[in-house]
Amino acid sequence: MLLHTCRVAPAGPGWVLEPKWDGYRLMATTGPRAEAWTRHGTRLEERLPELRAALDQLPAGTLLDGELVALGTDADGRPAQAWEALGELWRRGRVAAGVDVRLVCFDVLEAGGRTLDDRPWYQRRARLCSLLEGAPADLVVSPVFEEDLAGAHARLVATGFEGSVLKQGDGRYARARRSRGWLKLKQRQTATVRVAFGSRGRDGAFHAAFREPDVDWLQWATVRHLALQRTLGAGARDLEGQIAFSHRNARGAAREARLVALAAAA
Repeated sequence: MLLHTCRVAPAGPGWVLEPKWDGYRLMATTGPRAEAWTRHGTRLEERLPELRAALDQLPAGTLLDGELVALGTDADGRPAQAWEALGELWRRGRVAAGVDVRLVCFDVLEAGGRTLDDRPWYQRRARLCSLLEGAPADLVVSPVFEEDLAGAHARLVATGFEGSVLKQGDGRYARARRSRGWLKLKQRQTATVRVAFGSRGRDGAFHAAFREPDVDWLQWATVRHLALQRTLGAGARDLEGQIAFSHRNARGAAREARLVALAAAA
């Protein structure tokens, strides 16, 4: 089930809110042998032996929907999501030692081999909590907020989440389809940066390299506006610019950055 995007939280009763996790969407099934795969079909259970062992402890015939996340600490020592650490799964076939990887589960589609898609969300949620009660730490249930959704969203963004997911409490699950019963609400932020240069990649997408005072390495932002592409494509360098981004990772870098403005060259 895929999400639609919304700019404001929907009004009216019947909605709940969950954190928008920053990882890889993952489906996992149990028995006779646990399997886990991304939304694009990449199998990961062989690369995550601890997660596979945790899944093997669940009843056979369970199908979970969740997000694979890596947990670390930010520059101030506070708990934070470490999305970049998951890149080791593709580069080396495993995550680095000491990285805390968990499957944060937010839905269950099958239990005991019986399909639960037609059950309302609140019934599936209750079944999920029951299934994962006492499960190994590699499997956790995503928290949910049922009151003061706007306040909950603001608190999540303030603690480093990229946003929230709003769900209809009586909504059914639609496999492999986008549904307005699940809405993604992001809090776009802006920052002034120093744009070093711009270039077009082999895939045809245009990107700008930029620097920020508190980050020691070059970061990259997508460039969608044709006027900005023309300016950077003509060789403009070292300009002040503005980016929009979703949130900052554990190392302070801007995630999902997009260049939205450039100052005129002096």
